[in-house]
Amino acid sequence: FNPHTHRFTRYQHRDGDSTSLSANLISCLMLDRSEQLWVGTRGGGVNRFDFATGRFSHFKGPLGSSTALASANTRQVFEDKRGIIWVATEGQGIYQHDSHANTVKQYLHIPLDSSSIGSNEVESFHEDASGNFWVGTGGGGLNLFDREAGRFKRYLVEDGLPNNVIYGILEDNSGHLWLSTNKGLSRFDKQTRAFRNYDSKDGVQSNEFTQNAFFKSKRGEMFFGGVNGFNVFHPDSIRDNPHVPPVVITSIKIFNQEASLDRDPTSAREMVLSHDQNFFSFEFAALDYTIPEKNQYACKLEGIDPGWVRLGTRRYAGYTHIDPGEYAFKVRASNNDEVWNDEGAIIKVTVLPPYWRTWWFRLLAGLLLVGALASMYQYRVNKLLEVERTRNRIARDLHDEVSATLSGINYFAQAISGDAENRVSQGSQKFLSLIRESAMDVQESMSDIIWSINPENDDWDHVMAKLRRYASDLFDSKGIRYTINTPHVAIGKSLTMEHRRHFWLIYKEMVTNIVKHSACSEASVAITLDQNKTLRLVVSDNGKGFDSEKPSDRNGNKNIHARAHGLGGTVHLETSRGKGTRWELIFPL
Repeated sequence: FNPHTHRFTRYQHRDGDSTSLSANLISCLMLDRSEQLWVGTRGGGVNRFDFATGRFSHFKGPLGSSTALASANTRQVFEDKRGIIWVATEGQGIYQHDSHANTVKQYLHIPLDSSSIGSNEVESFHEDASGNFWVGTGGGGLNLFDREAGRFKRYLVEDGLPNNVIYGILEDNSGHLWLSTNKGLSRFDKQTRAFRNYDSKDGVQSNEFTQNAFFKSKRGEMFFGGVNGFNVFHPDSIRDNPHVPPVVITSIKIFNQEASLDRDPTSAREMVLSHDQNFFSFEFAALDYTIPEKNQYACKLEGIDPGWVRLGTRRYAGYTHIDPGEYAFKVRASNNDEVWNDEGAIIKVTVLPPYWRTWWFRLLAGLLLVGALASMYQYRVNKLLEVERTRNRIARDLHDEVSATLSGINYFAQAISGDAENRVSQGSQKFLSLIRESAMDVQESMSDIIWSINPENDDWDHVMAKLRRYASDLFDSKGIRYTINTPHVAIGKSLTMEHRRHFWLIYKEMVTNIVKHSACSEASVAITLDQNKTLRLVVSDNGKGFDSEKPSDRNGNKNIHARAHGLGGTVHLETSRGKGTRWELIFPL
């Protein structure tokens, strides 16, 4: 357009004419410092217009080399203070053209490389007053480019941006960047790296803005266009709401029912709940009504939440399955411009334990348990004492009554036999002799039984003494040389009455067999105890031995094996004719 003649000159693409426009869809225009016009197109890359000749040159790269830029969808062409041309493309990242060095570089997004540009969809450029170079992307947020290192620093939604699409970038007189996005406007403080966001609730035309629709006038006014018109404002006239809003708790519910408190929730400072009221919630409000729907909230239940939980604009917090204990619910809030009341509101929450988890119940249960254990122990002691008394009584009765009676029978049988020696038949004499022998056998067996059940013999010292005395008496009566070795240390664990009887009868059988049947000159008895509390009895002689495989009419060997089994042990026999006999009994205590 010529303002003097008020006439338009039209430039179009012409097939086969390399000096015409490369494409008819024009996306952007830029006049550089040398008064050359750069024309960005969709599908035709970048053109450079010569005003003198009215011709276009197609920008392809250094020395006319063919590059992808020739067919790129261009969104913005920008010249920085160094005279370098920057081209923003749709899907092909950034092209950088240095006309002095006649070089072209391309910057692309590289997945997993956080130092690359945030997206290949590039929307806009801005070089601030300090020389920092900023790039707005379509999905990769705001990027700060380090031109020396060739690296990008990204600012994204998680850093405070309202949206990662940045259409336009303008700088105000205070050095703040203003950004148009797909979710409102954002002001970026380069010093604090903080974002202040504005949306349709603040008067923005729409939350969605558009490409290349941004402009700053000489008076400092800013213009941003979107899908519902455009906004114009002077940044110096934008003031944050300085009001620090009071925060109140407006409702307390237990299982979604209003709690019965002795005062209004806004003034309540404490509430006490039973253990089965462990589902409760709070509602709260910031008392600022500038744009109340933009008030922000954060809360925490001390003892449950490790830190503050940002709620956004939600005015509700609920908790379930809270264990008994003492807690403090705290809530703080901001106004529409995120001016926070850090003191907020607080209410103490006490969840009482069930009675079975109280200290007094545990103490009572402990006392009852101790009492029960003491009663059980006393009952067991009484039972043991009763058993001891019974054993004493049986041993005494057997000794006093049965033994005495057997002694009398033996005495009378012997007296009758002597007195009637010449007056009774030989058959009767034989019967009297059998009566006397039977009475003596029964008396000996009764003596063993009495010894086994007598509690006084539970001590190993008594047992060992009896074993040594029995063996020495028998061996001495037959003139057999012998050795008896028993443990020199006390055996800590005593045998039960039944086991002690088995052990004694095995021992007695082994020693008696030596005296009655071995015809030996030497014998030995050894009792040892190993570290595993296993008792070993070895009884041996140098007598005539016997054939252990040959059947015998005596039951002694069978009894020894049977009683060893009753002890939970094993017994081994080594013997042969003319080579003596060796018995070995092993059983655990």
